[in-house]
Amino acid sequence: MSQYLAWPTSDGVWHIGTGLTLPLDASLADLNNLLALRHIDRAQIGFHRPNDEARFNEQFATAIDPSQR
Repeated sequence: MSQYLAWPTSDGVWHIGTGLTLPLDASLADLNNLLALRHIDRAQIGFHRPNDEARFNEQFATAIDPSQR
Protein backbone atom coordinates (compact mmCIF):
# COMPACT_ATOMS: atom_id res chain seq x y z
CA MET A 1 0.00 0.00 0.00
CA SER A 2 1.29 3.45 -0.92
CA GLN A 3 1.95 5.95 1.81
CA TYR A 4 1.53 8.99 -0.44
CA LEU A 5 -1.07 9.59 -3.13
CA ALA A 6 -0.11 11.80 -6.06
CA TRP A 7 -2.48 13.60 -8.42
CA PRO A 8 -2.32 16.56 -10.79
CA THR A 9 -4.80 19.41 -10.58
CA SER A 10 -6.37 20.86 -13.71
CA ASP A 11 -3.63 23.52 -13.86
CA GLY A 12 -0.88 20.85 -13.93
CA VAL A 13 0.37 21.20 -10.36
CA TRP A 14 1.28 17.85 -8.83
CA HIS A 15 0.22 17.14 -5.26
CA ILE A 16 2.01 14.39 -3.36
CA GLY A 17 0.46 13.43 -0.09
CA THR A 18 -0.66 16.29 2.09
CA GLY A 19 1.09 19.59 1.57
CA LEU A 20 3.73 18.64 -1.03
CA THR A 21 3.38 20.22 -4.45
CA LEU A 22 5.39 20.43 -7.65
CA PRO A 23 4.70 23.11 -10.28
CA LEU A 24 3.63 22.38 -13.84
CA ASP A 25 7.19 22.75 -15.18
CA ALA A 26 8.88 20.67 -12.45
CA SER A 27 11.72 18.45 -13.56
CA LEU A 28 12.96 15.06 -12.39
CA ALA A 29 15.62 16.88 -10.37
CA ASP A 30 12.89 18.94 -8.65
CA LEU A 31 10.99 15.76 -7.78
CA ASN A 32 14.12 14.03 -6.51
CA ASN A 33 15.03 17.04 -4.35
CA LEU A 34 11.55 17.18 -2.82
CA LEU A 35 11.53 13.45 -2.10
CA ALA A 36 15.04 13.56 -0.61
CA LEU A 37 14.17 16.49 1.67
CA ARG A 38 11.14 14.59 2.99
CA HIS A 39 12.87 11.18 3.07
CA ILE A 40 10.30 9.69 0.69
CA ASP A 41 11.14 6.85 -1.66
CA ARG A 42 9.50 7.11 -5.09
CA ALA A 43 8.12 3.58 -4.60
CA GLN A 44 6.01 4.91 -1.70
CA ILE A 45 3.94 7.05 -4.08
CA GLY A 46 0.59 5.79 -5.27
CA PHE A 47 -1.84 7.50 -7.61
CA HIS A 48 -5.33 8.87 -7.17
CA ARG A 49 -6.67 8.03 -10.65
CA PRO A 50 -5.58 5.26 -13.05
CA ASN A 51 -4.16 7.67 -15.66
CA ASP A 52 -2.21 9.70 -13.10
CA GLU A 53 0.66 7.21 -12.91
CA ALA A 54 1.27 7.38 -16.67
CA ARG A 55 1.23 11.20 -16.58
CA PHE A 56 3.59 11.25 -13.60
CA ASN A 57 6.02 8.82 -15.22
CA GLU A 58 5.94 10.79 -18.46
CA GLN A 59 6.81 14.05 -16.72
CA PHE A 60 9.33 12.55 -14.29
CA ALA A 61 10.92 9.84 -16.43
CA THR A 62 14.01 8.41 -14.76
CA ALA A 63 15.70 7.30 -17.98
CA ILE A 64 15.16 7.60 -21.70
CA ASP A 65 15.94 4.61 -23.90
CA PRO A 66 17.79 6.00 -26.96
CA SER A 67 16.15 3.34 -29.17
CA GLN A 68 12.74 4.86 -28.37
CA ARG A 69 13.59 8.24 -29.96
